[in-house]
Amino acid sequence: MAVEICVKAAVGAPDILGDCPFSQRALLTLEEKKVPYKRHLINISDKPQ
Repeated sequence: MAVEICVKAAVGAPDILGDCPFSQRALLTLEEKKVPYKRHLINISDKPQ
């Protein structure tokens, strides 16, 4: 079972990981511990409701 994680997308490029250090730290931790995850990129200029 994969963990779902929502992270900030890059400004102007909603399909690329953004510059949020907190999101990057969480992703690095999941990678290092080999935890399966599913990444959801959130476009800050078009936030979901």
